[in-house]
Amino acid sequence: MKKVIVTCGPGFERIDDVRRLTNMSTGQLGVLLAERLASRNLEVICYKGSGATWPHPQGGVDVQTFDTNDDLLELFKKAAKENHISAIFHVAALCDYKVKSINNEAGQSVKSEKIPTNAGSIILELEPSLKVLPLLRPMFPSAMIVGWKYELSGSRNEALARARNQIETAGTDACVVNGKAFGPGFGYCVPGEPILESNSKTELVEFLAGLFPSEITLRKTISSIRNFVQISDRHLTGGMPGAEHFSALAHDQVEVVINLALPNSDNAIPNEGELVTRHGMAYFHIPVQFGEPNPRDYYLFESILQSVEGKRTFIHCAANMRVSAFMYLYHRRNGLCSPDKAKELMNRVWEPEGKWAEFVGAVLKTPK
Repeated sequence: MKKVIVTCGPGFERIDDVRRLTNMSTGQLGVLLAERLASRNLEVICYKGSGATWPHPQGGVDVQTFDTNDDLLELFKKAAKENHISAIFHVAALCDYKVKSINNEAGQSVKSEKIPTNAGSIILELEPSLKVLPLLRPMFPSAMIVGWKYELSGSRNEALARARNQIETAGTDACVVNGKAFGPGFGYCVPGEPILESNSKTELVEFLAGLFPSEITLRKTISSIRNFVQISDRHLTGGMPGAEHFSALAHDQVEVVINLALPNSDNAIPNEGELVTRHGMAYFHIPVQFGEPNPRDYYLFESILQSVEGKRTFIHCAANMRVSAFMYLYHRRNGLCSPDKAKELMNRVWEPEGKWAEFVGAVLKTPK
């Protein structure tokens, strides 16, 4: 089951033990989104500001509260260590500033659990608080990360420019923008694509939840790859995929793509590497000559597959013939299954003959 994080509600920064700096956020939008995502069979963690007035999300959502920006960052650090997170929707309205110093009119520092009103006028010096969003990409390199921009001043185009700047500077995948500067409703910004607009919170929630295809849709899309064979939970194989398949593979928690096809193979995607990495997956390309299979290509393949051991990996070529032979060798040389089982998996696609039969035999005879 895919796991996603939704943040919501306001953060706060302490003035004293009674008073605080905060934002006017109820947490409603994040709660609605968390509930809708949970209804789509996703495992949802909701980091909810303690000052949020909207009730906790229902439907099995794991709610964890935070106070300050630093508190929220600690929750993210814990999640990065313990979970594989597929997506983060950072809806929370965090504080842009925190208190640096509190002084009276004479310039003297004022420190108290509750600053008394008879202390007279006080001067708060504020400094920028911790920015959480730019720290998420290094912690969650393969997750889809969506930020938010609430803009009041300037024009609609200026609001959109700030949203695009957030994507570029924070390393996120998209940004939802709203507020007086943008105008009614919400805009969903993705680099290089038209702005997608939603007229209400409900409409926006439905759109965002729709970014996660159902399990049935995913299975149908992925299995449409030519000669698709899922060998195990970690290893998926097939022939040449289409551009639409990479989104489905990413949603299916694939983390690595290995391509054994030539760049000029039939239906090859010219920018496959860029497309794969844009979806948050690692990419390796070993162009294997079908007419002249070379053991060196296999040894490189074996070393790469071992280096990503434990990661869900999709391996493809033009027709899954190169791949099925390579996987047969991988299973045999590493003792991952019986010789009969390894052969049965390869024979689902083909039985090598001629140069490929000679190639397979030669690699098997070579000691590890």
